[in-house]
Amino acid sequence: MIVPCFNESKRWRSEYWTAATSLKGIEWIFVNDGSSDNTKEILDAFSLSRLNVRAIHLTPNVGKGEAVRAGMLSAICGSKPDLQGIGFIDADGAFDLGDIDRVVQIFYSKLREDTGFDAIWTARVQLAGRNISRSNFRHYVGRVIATVLSARFPESPYDTQSGFKIFAASSELKNCLSDPFLTRWLFDIEILLRWRFQTLRSMKVWEEPLLAWNDVAGSKVTLFQTAKIIREIHLINKLKRMSHRPKMVS
Repeated sequence: MIVPCFNESKRWRSEYWTAATSLKGIEWIFVNDGSSDNTKEILDAFSLSRLNVRAIHLTPNVGKGEAVRAGMLSAICGSKPDLQGIGFIDADGAFDLGDIDRVVQIFYSKLREDTGFDAIWTARVQLAGRNISRSNFRHYVGRVIATVLSARFPESPYDTQSGFKIFAASSELKNCLSDPFLTRWLFDIEILLRWRFQTLRSMKVWEEPLLAWNDVAGSKVTLFQTAKIIREIHLINKLKRMSHRPKMVS
């Protein structure tokens, strides 16, 4: 599981991550994305006494997408024979520990059942009996992005911006990660488009609603960043057209 980190010292929750990294069946890679605070020292100290945790430090800051890609490549290129999946999760501690364990177990069960799913993505949906706490700003921004994306990319999952996803480890996934992402915020959609271009089929995604999610103060999604995300949608549209072009066979 990859955790992209940028200037996390003020919201770092040691108890949360101690419990998360104690969950069975998960190895963790924390990627410090060129932080200017003491995130590096926090991650180094945290990983020092944990065999299933390591830290990677990037300089300079390259953005969340590239931090995730660096971590995923580190995992898949130095993979163990029993590696089954590579995922990523936001560093803010918004995801409930029970959900993390539950989604990982669903992922394993899908593999055992050989259902053919290539990935499991989570969705923050306020269903009856769920505890999804989102600020109005993040909720409306997310729905605007999702609506625009669904119009231009109908096969995209409902909640593309949920920061907890797991992909089956495969050569196809490695190929999708071989080049730097062109977008900073919509790299999840880039992976889908690259997958289609590489395999000539859509990625089969199982979308799992979360039981709980808590909006954490200090979000990196600001009004300025939202404008950048909207601009990236136009780039995604160009990538979509490329992904549907037939590949040349030499």
